[in-house]
Amino acid sequence: RQMGIRDSIKTPMEYIAFLKRGTVFLLKHDTIKYLLFFAVMFTTSAMIYFQYLQVMLKGTGLPKEQFGFYYAAFTCLCAFSSQQAHHLSRKLGDKRTIYLLFCLTLIPLIGARFLSNSTFIFLPILVMQVQAGISVPVMNSFLNHHIESHNRTTLNSIKSFIGGIAMAILSTTVGRSADAYGFKNALLILGITFVVLSAFPALKITTKMKRIPLN
Repeated sequence: RQMGIRDSIKTPMEYIAFLKRGTVFLLKHDTIKYLLFFAVMFTTSAMIYFQYLQVMLKGTGLPKEQFGFYYAAFTCLCAFSSQQAHHLSRKLGDKRTIYLLFCLTLIPLIGARFLSNSTFIFLPILVMQVQAGISVPVMNSFLNHHIESHNRTTLNSIKSFIGGIAMAILSTTVGRSADAYGFKNALLILGITFVVLSAFPALKITTKMKRIPLN
């Protein structure tokens, strides 16, 4: 049987060797490398954005007692988007789906800068909830299609490792920017960072990838 990570890795050196194998594999496969990086940027940007959700809701003047209702509604929208991701990807095709996810990530980050302190802030919040719902199943399907089954555990661990590093760096940067310039400008800086880091991977993915069926 295939051994899980907990069964096969018992020491820090074994974990380092495990990460090294995964890194070598990534460097040899451009499409997987760019897909993984893009998936990390989607998830990290959304997680950092949602850290400021309460601040954005407070800016609308809504009673705090209603926040739980809105959180529940946002979660339902995210779940519905995730359920529809399969049909949406098939209808749009892979390249358009990648471009759509790119826009769904960028629009809320920029929108928070110009629409905060008004009820219109709900628009970028809803867009980011849709992004969070669609991106996870779509990117996981893309990755699984390109990765052989015996390499999936390794690559998923690498993705989590890179995601943790990205979250630590970007959340710290955004947090310090929020202290210095306000959360609106901090999210705008995150949006610019997202474009700078993700535009090239997005172009590489869409020029290399073939039709990928969602499982």
